[in-house]
Amino acid sequence: MRIVAIQTIWNEIEYLPLKIKWCERNNIEPYVIDNMSDDGSWEWLQENHVPSHRFNTGGSFHLTKLLKEVERTIHQIKPQWTIFMGCDEFLGSDIPLREAIKKWDSDGVNIVRVPTISFRNTLESREVFDPFNTYFYYSGKLAPHSIEKGDLLCTQRRIHKYCSTVTYTSDNVNIDNPKMAAFEGVLFNYGNTKTSEQREGTFRRRLRAWNEGLPGGYGPQYIAGYLEGFNWSKHDLAHIRDTQYWGHLLQLQEMMTDGGEWTPTGLNDDDRTPELVYIHRSFEAVKKAARELKAAEEAKAAEEAKAAEALKLTTKAPSSSGVLRESELDEEES
Repeated sequence: MRIVAIQTIWNEIEYLPLKIKWCERNNIEPYVIDNMSDDGSWEWLQENHVPSHRFNTGGSFHLTKLLKEVERTIHQIKPQWTIFMGCDEFLGSDIPLREAIKKWDSDGVNIVRVPTISFRNTLESREVFDPFNTYFYYSGKLAPHSIEKGDLLCTQRRIHKYCSTVTYTSDNVNIDNPKMAAFEGVLFNYGNTKTSEQREGTFRRRLRAWNEGLPGGYGPQYIAGYLEGFNWSKHDLAHIRDTQYWGHLLQLQEMMTDGGEWTPTGLNDDDRTPELVYIHRSFEAVKKAARELKAAEEAKAAEEAKAAEALKLTTKAPSSSGVLRESELDEEES
């Protein structure tokens, strides 16, 4: 079965090697439409023999033109199944992706709805480019834990069986007579973890497209990001560890390493868990380990809170001899 992950890119030299590795690990064929990158992306694609071609929109991020080119390309190569995603987007699934697609195919499914989480740049260090071990905070309408209910998470139609009438609109696929399935996993979007300079460059290209007639409904998030300086406060976001998708991120971290052993690196001080070392194992074991880690952290926090409260009560209690302690004398003098 031929399965293609198709994406359009502009200046994705950082993410391209990661995305091609992700495709290799999932036994998925990549196809890249380069929107005239000038950072070496196109040269990298040719040097590494990645199926690709260039498409010129005159320096603008004109989404409707790019989506028409995606449609034209899919109708030309006619894969049995297509995954429609960005170069900075990665799927984590409960079962191997090819197995999931084969099951949908045998069940008569032709389009798949995928939950999505968009991580944000909260000014983490980029000395070592390792997004999977660096970015953990996401935005949206979701408060911590509410994502587990599955009723508020944004979903997008990203995976589909080939159809001669398929069309693409923004982040969704449309086909005739859809038979929908829900993806058991998640799509992680790292677009807004890029530097403010990178995002402003993309925003300027979108402004040019708007001036050329692209509907304003395509990309209002760029305006919101620009007003934030494309940097966000952790206090306004939620941590992925508080969701049922934490295990999928661990899966992605493990999948993208070259060896069998994985030790987290590049975490912020408030995210670091040095004892967290996973040996290569099944995804179910990874999810179990994540739940055990979370339970251990919650138990430790409860013990610390209890100890702090006991210390507070002990400090305020008078001595058994009736003589005030030094701390109590200080309180009376004040």
